[in-house]
Amino acid sequence: PHPAVIGLLLAWSYTLLMLFQAQFTGLVAAAIAIGIWGYLTKRDHLGGVVASLSLIKPALALVPLAVLCLLAIKDRRPGFVAGLAIGGGALFALSILLAGWWVPGWIDALGAYSAYAKVSWPIRDAWVAGPMAFASLAAVILAALIGLRRGEALDQVSASIPLGIILLPQTLIWELSILMVPLLLAWRGRGRAAALGMWVVGWLGLLPGGLR
Repeated sequence: PHPAVIGLLLAWSYTLLMLFQAQFTGLVAAAIAIGIWGYLTKRDHLGGVVASLSLIKPALALVPLAVLCLLAIKDRRPGFVAGLAIGGGALFALSILLAGWWVPGWIDALGAYSAYAKVSWPIRDAWVAGPMAFASLAAVILAALIGLRRGEALDQVSASIPLGIILLPQTLIWELSILMVPLLLAWRGRGRAAALGMWVVGWLGLLPGGLR
């Protein structure tokens, strides 16, 4: 999209809140975006290595990375998968050098975090809300999976990002700023209206009572 469009969509409620809170979601979004760019421009090793940085927030990154890897395998382009493995391995090794064997403490911290932080898992929340809500969410997931199978590579990767938010537990609303990536990818033809509509919906959420 034109730089003015990028600037407009970056000025979104979730993105600004993420910046204000100094969260890492922006790094995750940038890593995934560069990974997509690397794959589409056949810079497979570079795309895979940079995309591995998104694993600092696995719940946001796992589904789009899995889709990118499946596309790479399907297209017989192992360079992306190799780059992702190299980058992820280097990131893990560096973390151990800096912090020691942190895995048990991290698992304990996750349990403690879930006790005081609000965790949103759309599948569970829809089930609690009632049969109609759960059926509606199931229909959305099914439509997304069908779209992933039938769509072009760009559409498949784009759809995988919101699908990951639905399928995996998430915390805190500024993580929705990762939707900037599919919104920018959708800025084509009739998709522009949908992308702009989601941008407006995000701002409407700030109206009185919206964040409750």
